Amino acid sequence: MALNASDVNAGDDILAAHNNALIDDIEQHTHDGTDTTKVDFTANPETRRFSISPANLVPEQDTNVWLIGYDYAGSKDATATSLSMGITLPQGAIITKLNIRWFRNDAAAAGLCSLWRTALSDGGHVEMAVADSNAATGFHTVEDSTIASATIDNINYSYGIKLGISPNDAATDVYFYGGYIEYTIVKPLP
Repeated sequence: MALNASDVNAGDDILAAHNNALIDDIEQHTHDGTDTTKVDFTANPETRRFSISPANLVPEQDTNVWLIGYDYAGSKDATATSLSMGITLPQGAIITKLNIRWFRNDAAAAGLCSLWRTALSDGGHVEMAVADSNAATGFHTVEDSTIASATIDNINYSYGIKLGISPNDAATDVYFYGGYIEYTIVKPLP
């Protein structure tokens, strides 16, 4: 509904809303009795994080070669394994970082965590970000902030995490301990 000068009197308070969401980040404005009162509806960006828990991962193979706990995921018997999970972020959110926590005690072992989007129209997919276990041993964090197709479009795509774990010669060679996806939204949401 448009607000006309004839709808308010001098001194009236005006409560602003946009797309049925109350605008709470603007100053209170009072109509000044003229034909025009301008209000700044500038949206404010907000950074949020989506937690990637090992407990939410699902194995991609039907053999029992994986180990999933509430605090880590890995291989059960030194066999390569793949795990995945779907993610849901707000429409229009912009992903800014993939942050993953690894443990590796064998330099020949490897872990790879990637963020994907899949087209609902044809199943085609794009790798958006990758955080591998690199050459470090022990506990370490890997980040990727070069995100391809970073804006979330839930109308045309679905999103997910794929995790690959490739031990060298022992099940304890490499573990995934979780992480997060950092994203920015604009308040109010689109």
